[in-house]
Amino acid sequence: MMPHTHYKICPSASNSIDLIAAFLHGKNIRTVLVEPTFDNLALLLQRRGVTVDSVSEDNLTHHLVDGNFDSIPAIKTAEAVFIVSPNNPTGYTLSLQEFKTLVAYCKRTEKLLVVDNSFRFFNRQGYDDYQVLLESGVNFIAFEDTGK
Repeated sequence: MMPHTHYKICPSASNSIDLIAAFLHGKNIRTVLVEPTFDNLALLLQRRGVTVDSVSEDNLTHHLVDGNFDSIPAIKTAEAVFIVSPNNPTGYTLSLQEFKTLVAYCKRTEKLLVVDNSFRFFNRQGYDDYQVLLESGVNFIAFEDTGK
């Protein structure tokens, strides 16, 4: 993994999500959440006052081939894209190319990419998403929970 110096440690993923939600609300960042999500992510974000739209995982993955996410209104109008990788409950994980496509789109459109890696130990894709994020120059927040 590439070395990085900007990190915080929280006792749980729920605490991390709460801090991220407070940040998003404080900056008035409209956020799109890729669903379905098994956890109560949308409720945690909304409780903090974040404006949350959703996009289906199927709709997102359909556009990962061409990177034309602007054809999805919820993504086009959002200032942040929030994904869970691998997703819970579906288990879907973006391939390296799909992840790079999403990262490039977020960088090009100056969207914040929020990556919930709480289920990282179930990721079988075998690439270093932190390296992709750091090398791309995209604005991102990534977190994980070693207790899951």
